Amino acid sequence: MPSFSCKHILRDGTLNVGKNTVIFYGGSDATKSETIKIYLEDVAEIKKVPDDGIYFITGDGTDYVFIKIEHIDVAFKAVEKARNLSLSTEFGQDENTSPKPRKHVRRGSDSNIVVSQNSIDLGIYADSDKLDELLESIADLTYSMKIQKSSDKLNEGKDEKKRQNDVTKSIKLLSFIGKEHVDPQTGWNSLKKSKDKIVKEVALSNIKVKCTFESFFKNYWSGSAVLPISKYQESVILDQNINTSGWDEGVGGTLVRSIEYLHPNDAPMGPKFAGSIKEQVLEKFGIYGMVLSTTTTVKDVPMADCFVLLDKIFVEPISDGVLINADIGIKFVKSTMWKRVIEKNAKKGITKWLNGYVDFLTQG
Repeated sequence: MPSFSCKHILRDGTLNVGKNTVIFYGGSDATKSETIKIYLEDVAEIKKVPDDGIYFITGDGTDYVFIKIEHIDVAFKAVEKARNLSLSTEFGQDENTSPKPRKHVRRGSDSNIVVSQNSIDLGIYADSDKLDELLESIADLTYSMKIQKSSDKLNEGKDEKKRQNDVTKSIKLLSFIGKEHVDPQTGWNSLKKSKDKIVKEVALSNIKVKCTFESFFKNYWSGSAVLPISKYQESVILDQNINTSGWDEGVGGTLVRSIEYLHPNDAPMGPKFAGSIKEQVLEKFGIYGMVLSTTTTVKDVPMADCFVLLDKIFVEPISDGVLINADIGIKFVKSTMWKRVIEKNAKKGITKWLNGYVDFLTQG
């Protein structure tokens, strides 16, 4: 099984190409427990993407992007051949199972063409161009037949919101494919020098946390974090019914997720707890830094529909830990005569939240 070093989201690892699967092992060797297994028979499309990457999308809308793949041309060719071979057998089979009986495949539009899979040698690294073309044709035909049979089943019971989420996810990945990547250090330096027209008020300045840059994401912001943001919300802010989604690929190689929760409402009007949502975007610039951008929307409270809260937390490595800075802003989406009052109170609240959060990090 050929293996290629690569990166998936924020994890380094290896991409292993088998006869019927592509497996990503997170970590420096194949003994790591974090894996992603893609069955090639389910792959609808494979593309090369910038930054020496390969993009996979399956028939049910699940997609993956692996970048910084060593020997990208060799790796991409191996993946293409493996997929074609997997689909040229009847819907493929797992490498640990015995081969299924092979059948003749007939093109519906070309009744005179019959391909016998028993009559050719399907070696995964065959060099024959004709064999490659034949395998590709069989693969395309087989996949079309499979999608035709399973499309109704895949959509059965899927509500409209789920379908829209699938479409949104694919659009984001297509945006990622078309975007050129800059050098991480240049990108980070450019971000720090840039001036945001809305998120421009300093809330945190040069706060030191004793934690390596490599472990910061894992400990505090990852899906398996020991001290996640939701823990701070629950134990300090006293938010309730917190639901944090998993990280998903976003535009330009970013990560996106949402945190839905009920927040204590101190206002004289409205419910005791206000429904709220944080939409977060994480962008990492190699070993030089990362930024977590959050848009907070509050519901169920009078005048809360006039604005959204914005904050950006910047994390960069220093010799004895990491350095944290944060900027805040407020964006009005509706006109209101209470703009100054809302802006003053909202900025005060989000600044207090961020200061409490770094205390939570340093004490944790």
